[in-house]
This record gives sequence, C-alpha cells and structure tokens, in this order.
Amino acid sequence: MRHRKAAALKGDWDPNNMIQAVENVLNKTLSERKAVEIFGVKRSTLKRRIKEAQLSQNGLNKLQCVPYSNSSMKIFSVTEEQELVQYCLVSAKMGYGLSPIKLRALTFEYALKLEKKCPHSRRGSAKPWETNKHAGVDWFRAFLSRHPELVIRKPEATSIGRMSAFNKYNVNLFYNNLQSLLIKYKFSPNDIWNVDETGVTTVQVLEHVLAKRGEKQVASVTSAERGILVTMCNAVNASGSSITPFYIFPRVHFKDFFLRN
Repeated sequence: MRHRKAAALKGDWDPNNMIQAVENVLNKTLSERKAVEIFGVKRSTLKRRIKEAQLSQNGLNKLQCVPYSNSSMKIFSVTEEQELVQYCLVSAKMGYGLSPIKLRALTFEYALKLEKKCPHSRRGSAKPWETNKHAGVDWFRAFLSRHPELVIRKPEATSIGRMSAFNKYNVNLFYNNLQSLLIKYKFSPNDIWNVDETGVTTVQVLEHVLAKRGEKQVASVTSAERGILVTMCNAVNASGSSITPFYIFPRVHFKDFFLRN
C-alpha cells in the first residue's frame, strides 16, 4: 500500500478556538490575520468557515467546526466492511472466490446501493470510482491491511462434480464405510495408506529476467517449448511411514532408460 507523506497537518486546531475566531472576525473585533495569530488556526480554514457562516441562514448557530480526521473520510462503516469480508470468505469457500478487480467492482456497486459518497480525484473534479466503475487500488490495499484474515491466493482448479461431491453426506458415508471395514478386517495403521499426486513437467519453469523496457517479447532457452506431463505420486500410511515417490509416465510400454540419470 502506498503511504503518501502529508503536505500539511490537517485538522491540527481546536474546534472552540475556530468558533471564537469566526465570531471575532464576523463581529469585526479582530482581523483575519490577528485571529489566526491569537487562536492558532489556519487562515485558509478560517476563511472557509467564515464563508460557511455567512452563507448559512442561522449564522454561527449552524456552524459545525469539526477537525479533519481519517474516520470522516471513511466510505463504509465497520459493519458494512465486515459484510464485504464475510461475502469474500463465503464466496471463496463455495469455490467462486472474487479476484481483486471483481471485488473492486462489487465495492463500487455496494457503495452506490448504500448511497455512499465516492472519493474524488486529488487532481481535479473527476471521480475515479465513477469513471472506472470500480474502487481504487489504494482503497483495496487499505482494505486488505484492515482485514488481515483476507489474503490473495491462487486457487486450485476444481471441477463442479468434485465440489458438489464434497459435502457432509458423502464425507459421513466414506467414514462410515471406513469404520465398518476397520471393524470387519481389523486393519492396523500400517495397512491404511493415503496417496496424492502432483504434475511435473519436463520443461524448466522460467524465472524473471532483466530485459529492455518496452521490448515486445523476451525469449529464454529451454529444452522444449512444450514439455510432457509426468505424474509423481506419494504415499503415506496412518502410522507415518512412507514409500519412495514413484512416477507415472505417459507411455503404453515402460522402458528402463526412463529412469536413467
């Protein structure tokens, strides 16, 4: 997250002093310059408060001198942000997690639904949220820093059939069958094995390299452009013992030289 250094201290004044300074200037007891020196307020802020009091029908009675604070610039309340967090967690658990750009677009729609005031641009009257139709990058990074339970992860591709099959009923059915087999055949922990596989390619994984900025394409020499996928399996039993990992080659007939070197 980018941390910008503030050009000046905002809200570094007392509200009561500001009201007294506005009263003295409007009553022509003090000049603006003298009121700034006596009450220790910013002259630009004092000018703005005086203008607000002059435009208001009730004058100082309706004038609210509240210093600037980070809480006054928040878009969502704590409860509203927590609803966003819960939505992200539930979506990821269901297998339909939100990418950063999708969350930013959803946040913009959420702000419009709640009739929130979207942030303005510092460089003009444009509203980047309304222009881009999604929340800004700074807001997203600050959102992640405020909610450390959220983190950007690369999901594992899972089919709909696998997701739908992994439910409470099927899991209970599996463990009930396992329990009945353990009781019937008296399996020991050494007889219960768990096998998992992973894909290994024959082409090296390319790393980031330094190249000329603006270059359209950067090449890196490898053994082949497209490798062959080899499956590696690992097996561990319930007692903690394991066997040597074994490979499954995509061939009809296995040859001894596959394992050479």
